[in-house]
Amino acid sequence: MAAASQPPTLINTPVIGLFLLFAGTNLVTSQTSTILTIGAIDAQNETEPMTYRAIQTIGFNATWGSELKVKVIWSIAKVNERFSLLKQVRGFIDTSVDFLVLNDIFYGSLEEKHHFELQDTTVVHYQGQLSPFVSPKTADVSVEPDPWRICGAFSFLKDGISPDSNQCNENNDVHHDDRPIVPDMVDVVFAVLDYLQWKSLVILYEDETALEAMEVSGMLSSDNVTYQVYSVKHYENTIGLHDMLNVIYNKTMTSSNNVINIVLMCSEVCVNKIINKANAFDDVNGKKTAMKLVSNWLVVLPHPNNAYVEQCGMDMDNIAVITYPPSNTVSNMTVGLPQTLEKVLRLVGSNNDTNSVTMDDIIQNASVTLMQLLESQAHCWRSDVSTLLWKSGGVRRLSSVGYVNRTGHLNIYSDVEIFPNTNFGFNNRLFNISTNVWEPFVMETNTTEKFEGFCMDLLKELASSLNFSYNLTMPKDKAWGALVNGSFNGLIGQLAREEVDMVVAPISIEPDREKVVDFIFPYYYEYTTVLIKKPDPNRTKWRTLIDPFKWQVLMCIFISLLGVTTFYFLVERWNPYYEGKKKEKSMFGDAFWYMYGALLTQGGEHLPDSQAGRTVVSCWWLFSIVMAATYSGNLIAFLTVNKDKLPFDTISELVEQTDYIWGTAGGGTYWETMFEVPQKTNKAEFRMAWEGIKRFNATDPSVLSLNPLDHYNKVKEGSYGFIADRSMMERWMAESCDLQMIKENFFPLQYAIALPNNSAYVSIFSEEMMRIYESGLLQIWKKRWWSKNSFCKGSLTTEAKPIILIDVQSAFYLIGIGVVIAAIALGCEWLFRYIKCRKSKPAHMANCNGHSKGHLPKFANGIK
Repeated sequence: MAAASQPPTLINTPVIGLFLLFAGTNLVTSQTSTILTIGAIDAQNETEPMTYRAIQTIGFNATWGSELKVKVIWSIAKVNERFSLLKQVRGFIDTSVDFLVLNDIFYGSLEEKHHFELQDTTVVHYQGQLSPFVSPKTADVSVEPDPWRICGAFSFLKDGISPDSNQCNENNDVHHDDRPIVPDMVDVVFAVLDYLQWKSLVILYEDETALEAMEVSGMLSSDNVTYQVYSVKHYENTIGLHDMLNVIYNKTMTSSNNVINIVLMCSEVCVNKIINKANAFDDVNGKKTAMKLVSNWLVVLPHPNNAYVEQCGMDMDNIAVITYPPSNTVSNMTVGLPQTLEKVLRLVGSNNDTNSVTMDDIIQNASVTLMQLLESQAHCWRSDVSTLLWKSGGVRRLSSVGYVNRTGHLNIYSDVEIFPNTNFGFNNRLFNISTNVWEPFVMETNTTEKFEGFCMDLLKELASSLNFSYNLTMPKDKAWGALVNGSFNGLIGQLAREEVDMVVAPISIEPDREKVVDFIFPYYYEYTTVLIKKPDPNRTKWRTLIDPFKWQVLMCIFISLLGVTTFYFLVERWNPYYEGKKKEKSMFGDAFWYMYGALLTQGGEHLPDSQAGRTVVSCWWLFSIVMAATYSGNLIAFLTVNKDKLPFDTISELVEQTDYIWGTAGGGTYWETMFEVPQKTNKAEFRMAWEGIKRFNATDPSVLSLNPLDHYNKVKEGSYGFIADRSMMERWMAESCDLQMIKENFFPLQYAIALPNNSAYVSIFSEEMMRIYESGLLQIWKKRWWSKNSFCKGSLTTEAKPIILIDVQSAFYLIGIGVVIAAIALGCEWLFRYIKCRKSKPAHMANCNGHSKGHLPKFANGIK
């Protein structure tokens, strides 16, 4: 930025001649004297017209009795009528005025010096007269301000303008060596922009500030700053101010770093319109934009009244104000200039030593005093820079953060910023947030905080880091979000209808939902599974003796027993080894009981004599030893350790069995949608699962209940499988050890916070969510809300377990079965014997009877 350079010292000698002057011999007398003649050309003001060529006299009674006067000849000119201005300047020169004072709006209009000569006339550009102030030492409301302690804000062309001046270069181009003592609006604005270091910005201006806007844009071009320039009046007359802001928003947000920097240079009425439009911009756009949050407004106020900025910008986060002219400046030239001249007369006419003072000395001293006064008092000039901040009581007020001094340098107070609200996130903006109960993410409480859980901790962290407040609610239907008759219900429906600003709940990302809402970076990843009640282990204890081996092993053992018995019988029956030897014929029953005894590691009564028979028996012994050892080891394990075998481990096995029914949470949950819509699941088992849910729902509507506790109770009753995410199931399993999840995981889930579709806050919340994800806070919250006892009591401890009756009941069943079979066998033997005796010849009947009589009577006699 080209800051305003320091003006050359106009008069190097202090005003010591103000009281003691030694020139001249004509002493002052008691008379009326005009010591200065001022020519003043003001800019035409349509609201306060001034008489052309009016004459104003300012007087003061000197201490020596003379009345000193300054004559001001007033004239007016239009800004765009340069010829008229030059003509009036020539007229004042011809009148031989001592000073020519021009409104600062004409600065630069006298560059073509060949039109006239300013011989001994000093040209002063009026930039404002600072109003009276109270000294800091006496800053009391009861103290009257000193009307003479005023500061001037003027610029000078000390030497006048002459074609013979050395101010021309080789090309005869005119330039001024004397710069303004105070910076103009362009320098002030650029001083602030240079401090902000904006890489891109938007300039909004009116016709009255078009020149300043073009000068600012020219400076930005030299600094390689990207900018856009918009005429407020042009867009107001064509597409409207809201559409203009819409164009700015869309164009800037797609080409920059999601920040809109705006410089507003226009009248008070214009500022009021623009700020009000910007304040309502997001609401008019259905909260699809974030103008209040992402825009930085640098407002150049042409009026010291800042109250209307505070009123119309209540919700705008970042508004800074440059007051130009300064708020304590009398911008009206017809008021400020006479105040300065009054002070000159007071200083000159207060001299008590008039013995050697002549009227020429007084006139000279008045000129010198005016020049030195204007130059020295210009140092107190400052253009304040303020920012709109929240104050106690929920109101916004402008607070000063710095100022631009007369050299064009921006001074920022310590520990403050021009746009401090950019560091405060959403600046306590209120969000309406909807949620739904789903343990352990969201749980209802009876305290002042209506909800608690994992999601509530996440919401509190986001509210703290992004600085927003919130109001929690729930959907009336308590649904999650399914497409019903062309529109979504539940949480997703609330967002789609813009009834809420955000959804914070364990709601999963799903393609159909993403069409109507926006999801931020996921905060949790999980899978779907099925929760069932463990089968009662005592139901299968009657099979303890056969459970150590699978039925296939038992069948193979039985087949092996029959096969080896048959082979052994044939080997012994037809073995030539026994030819010529006296040996009873081998019976099949004898061979079977021998092999059966060997299998039970009990052996037999007689060993075979042949080598072939012994080989068969020895191999069978080895086989029996292995089987007996394996069986004994497994039997011990079955008696001491409970092995919970689930009736099914996959969703396919679930839909194939008939002992269990199943269900899932209804109300538009992710699982209901995935099962219900065939296009979403190409696997047959998922379609069969939904067919089963519909079939069960016809007689038991609770299989699609919204309340997870209904499903929990059904699982506890048994023969019911609940399909949902693992998170809630892990919590339930920690509380109830008779619950178990199946092995298969399906339907991967991503839980995320949802915002309205095309929300401007997605990137803001996603970046903050990634920070939280990387910080490890999610794991801390998970440990807090997931049960600390992840394992059932005793599941990881080893302790002695006594064998109870139910554990060995199968052995007693075996004894009973053996007794029953033995009784049946005994009955069969008696029956066979009876049939055999009945079929015998009469000669043998006596033996049958005798046998009968020989034994039974003895038995009877024995009883006796």
